[in-house]
Amino acid sequence: MGEKLLRNVDTFMEARSKFYLIVDKLLSSCLLLRDEKRYIMLHDVVRDVAISIASEESNRFIVRAGMNLTQWPNVELGNCKRLSLMSNNITCFLPYQIEAPNLLTLCLNENSDIKEIPSEFFEGMQNLRTLDLSWIGIQSLPTSFSCLKSLRVLCMDKCYSLVDISQIEWLKSLEILSLRECRRIESWESLGKLTTLKMLDLSLIYQTASFPAKVISNLHQLEDLRIIGRIIIKGDDVNQSDDDVSQSDDDQSDEDVGQSYENVSQSDEDVGQSDDDQSDEDVSQSDEDVGQSDDDQSDDDQSDDDVGLSEVACLTRLTCLHMSLMNNECNSQVVPSYWQNLTDFRFEVRSNLSTCGYFSWQTALKNTMPTGLKNTMILELSSISVPNWILVLSGLTNSLFLSKCPHLKSVEQLDPSHSFDNLKCLSIERCEQMTHLYSTASCDNLKLLRIKVCSMKHLYSTASCEAKAPMYAFRNLETLELEFVDELVAFCDGTIPQGFFQNLKSLMVLRCKFEGGILIPCDLLERLQNLEELKVFYAINMEKVVQLEKSTTNATQSMSSSGPSFPIFPKLRQLHISLCSKLKYLLPMRVLREIRQLEILKISHSKSMVMIVEPENYEDEGIEVDQEKAILPRLKSLHLEDLPELMSFCPSRLCFDWPALEYVTVYDCPRLKRLPLHTNSAPKLRTLDVEQQWFDGLEWEDESLKSRLQPLLLD
Repeated sequence: MGEKLLRNVDTFMEARSKFYLIVDKLLSSCLLLRDEKRYIMLHDVVRDVAISIASEESNRFIVRAGMNLTQWPNVELGNCKRLSLMSNNITCFLPYQIEAPNLLTLCLNENSDIKEIPSEFFEGMQNLRTLDLSWIGIQSLPTSFSCLKSLRVLCMDKCYSLVDISQIEWLKSLEILSLRECRRIESWESLGKLTTLKMLDLSLIYQTASFPAKVISNLHQLEDLRIIGRIIIKGDDVNQSDDDVSQSDDDQSDEDVGQSYENVSQSDEDVGQSDDDQSDEDVSQSDEDVGQSDDDQSDDDQSDDDVGLSEVACLTRLTCLHMSLMNNECNSQVVPSYWQNLTDFRFEVRSNLSTCGYFSWQTALKNTMPTGLKNTMILELSSISVPNWILVLSGLTNSLFLSKCPHLKSVEQLDPSHSFDNLKCLSIERCEQMTHLYSTASCDNLKLLRIKVCSMKHLYSTASCEAKAPMYAFRNLETLELEFVDELVAFCDGTIPQGFFQNLKSLMVLRCKFEGGILIPCDLLERLQNLEELKVFYAINMEKVVQLEKSTTNATQSMSSSGPSFPIFPKLRQLHISLCSKLKYLLPMRVLREIRQLEILKISHSKSMVMIVEPENYEDEGIEVDQEKAILPRLKSLHLEDLPELMSFCPSRLCFDWPALEYVTVYDCPRLKRLPLHTNSAPKLRTLDVEQQWFDGLEWEDESLKSRLQPLLLD
């Protein structure tokens, strides 16, 4: 955007959309790659070729990135247009003045040893458009910043020592400014003079002092504003009317939007920086700083409840707004009409702003949700009264995180009109009075559901409102995570709606007691036709993973011994069971015969487990031995660990074919004396990870099998 490489764009949003289209084309042509964290990168070979080609024209492109430079390189910069010295160890001994009249882009980021920039340094760079000074050790900006009249993009993220930014007031053409995690800046008044700004990022700054009034509100050209973090904004007129807001829009000029190539490429994931990316300095917030109470704020702060909202209310060009609020500051009933046009918002309403910007599920959300953290609300509400501005944006909200809402008994109590009907992600954490989520909503768009540290007995309850219960519920849910939901009895109380969990792909249960003793009852088992991953950890009261008997009003209806009338887990690929102290058997044979796609089976730390295959009291009905031997035909990895009572895999001495098995791990299973393998079993087996002493004590019907497995033992 700094060099206006993107043509024919009028707004910041259009530039971002056009940029993403270009990135998609480069990805499809393999010129760009995605890594495991969903970041975009260049292959080393492509990068080297690109640098080589760009450097051929009389030093117009100079790249010395990541070369451990300690001094400024001795190169001629007269014709240079783009210079990158990022990720080096350059010290403060820079040239006093560089003559680079044609320089458009300068990257000095990630040179943390730079402690000072000489005052005359930028005097010879009057045409500079893009400057990146992120992650360097300077405390103030040089006076030669006043020469950068053409600068459009300035990035100074993670400049932890930066205190004085007063020189930025001279950057009259600046359109993009990023100061993420610059925590020591003392004066912000100069920001208010940057009236050409289109994008401002002040995320994760964690200021303890209040942000001055009439600074943000003076930036009428802003389209993208990000102020997630402990930053309290003063304001004047909390009750500004919608008419006043619209009037300010008429006074704005229609200037062209300057676009920055580098800043558009910043992904939405970067906004929700994960805990892993925090430095030790981030984590080491003092208790006194983190726990700052409302009493510590000035009288002005206490008298203005909605100052944060009022300060941004006049920014009518916003299409992206990321903002933090204290939960006693968010009660405004006045809603700017243009907020309906926001395409990317993130509001964090917290009781303590020190936690803003970080939440426990965001890493998983990044990897699962294509939209990342777009249109997100993170709410800690001290009452069930919802401010009007939240309801206005509720229909546009994709992700909702409710945390520490002590009076909330259900999500419907917060949202009785089902305004959040477009939710794709819902997370409930530490809402200890919540008894269930919904009873009348269909939640048709919901794809991810996570519940942590709640006392609810059911996720869905139709028992008390059968007449109002929807025909469908949770039919598009793909991921369900339950953690520390100790009182959970069943997923649904009453009649299970149609489509319930029909598209569920991943189910993870951690530290849930399951007082009923059954994880998946028969009525629900029939619906889990798309489940691919099942993980159960620390379900201390669970006695059965699945229930095969369907309860009726008069009797218990059992399935045929040859198998149920519907497929069971036909797409299941991973099954992990751990720390389930009452579980004696994993699954019956008639269920294991159905699980033909399973690739990973891991069972561990379950002290009551005596057998993997549950014995059943039924007649054989002509099931052939070959059919039994063929169970789990795609199993690749078998892991058995810390199962002190495990005696065998199945009731008989049946051995299995397992044609795809590659890895077997057995540890701390002292009573297990036989492996369920015959001489021709597991032809693809690569490793056998067991203790040598245990292996030597195994019983073998055929010694040739022992001879075949011996070389596969890990050292």
